[in-house]
Amino acid sequence: MNLRAGLRCSTAKGFLRPIRNRKNLHVILHSMVDKILFDDNVQDGVPRAVGVSFKRFSLTGIKVFATKEILLSAGAVNSPQ
Repeated sequence: MNLRAGLRCSTAKGFLRPIRNRKNLHVILHSMVDKILFDDNVQDGVPRAVGVSFKRFSLTGIKVFATKEILLSAGAVNSPQ
């Protein structure tokens, strides 16, 4: 939480709401990422994330791949879920 004009401001209010209608932003609710997928053909030795594997309800191992970048938001282990 951050202070903005004397009000508490969450990440969703401060950052997500202003850009939520962009065509290149995809938010999947009620899901949890269990693995970051990396490119196997690394030339310079620097790992490159290309997608994620996640679970949603009873479905596991769902994979999505990015064309440009992946944003990672992390907290304490198993929180929030």
